[in-house]
Amino acid sequence: MSETKVKSAARAFEVLEYFRIGRQPRSMSEIATGLDYPLSSTTVLLKTLVKLGYLNYDRRARVYFPTTKVTGLGEWIPKTLFGSGQIIDALNDLHAETGEGIFIGAKNDIYLQYIQTRASIQALRFHIEEGTIRPITKSVAGLVLLATLPMDKLENTVRRANIATPKVADRVKLKDISEQIEQIRQQGYGYVEDMPFEGGATLAMLLPVLVQGQPITLALGGVAERFRRNRDQYLSALRKAVRSVRTDPDFNNRFRSNCDGRRSTAGLALVPVAHAPPQRPRLADNTATQEQDHQDQDHALCDQRPFPELGQFVVQEDNRRRTDHRTGERAHSTQQGHQNNLARDGP
Repeated sequence: MSETKVKSAARAFEVLEYFRIGRQPRSMSEIATGLDYPLSSTTVLLKTLVKLGYLNYDRRARVYFPTTKVTGLGEWIPKTLFGSGQIIDALNDLHAETGEGIFIGAKNDIYLQYIQTRASIQALRFHIEEGTIRPITKSVAGLVLLATLPMDKLENTVRRANIATPKVADRVKLKDISEQIEQIRQQGYGYVEDMPFEGGATLAMLLPVLVQGQPITLALGGVAERFRRNRDQYLSALRKAVRSVRTDPDFNNRFRSNCDGRRSTAGLALVPVAHAPPQRPRLADNTATQEQDHQDQDHALCDQRPFPELGQFVVQEDNRRRTDHRTGERAHSTQQGHQNNLARDGP
């Protein structure tokens, strides 16, 4: 594909973004000036978008405006990404309780992307446009997502994110990132000040779901001084919002940790000691069942690692299903043995 075609494609999206921000009809000269495009190429681009049905041209007023065909490009995406709406409900609940800027962040290659946002209602605030991307190492929400990666992928992602970071001073060392990620894994959430904005602060937690197969974070951000005063309240609200989201079984399967190395994981976590499933009764004469129980306990202990805040969500449901299944097997085995004894010895 030629560079000219790539440039034209980029400009087409920039025109649509221009209308999204301005939300008013614009003339060709206004668009060219606002986007710093040559008049000749702007004319060709706008005529093409009109021909494709994405822009309407009012010949009398000589202005352009997007058509509903543009809406159709993306109106289906939120439903596909967020399904039943519980993620959006958690976003809105956190916004209502704190009044701070709230966002859902996802990993987009080496970037963090703000896929859903709610603007702060505070007088002093920071603003982030929905859809904005930044190097994943330059946001605590990005660090929470990096905490889901195994070391080899973490190293690769940090290296490539540094290459994409223009200012040398903003690039990070793997050792420093690793220390921050370890802290996030241990406490179950991330908190940072002065990143990405000086004077700002952000709290972020992993949501127990996957969107398009990828983990996502729920976060709130605002003025650091206000966050210091309300940190406990904000953290409590964030935890409550995360707990309101029903755990995705795929999340359990992807991030359950295994000590024996049979499956590659990120070491994500997951049942803290306080939440470890209780021991189940064993039949003294059932060696196979005892052995399986020991294996299950070992897996539960292996899972007592990072993200204790999510301990109540993950692994336990699977353990519960396993318990119910084995309890049923044992009851059936005991009943069958009793019937055999009756058949042999009589009542």
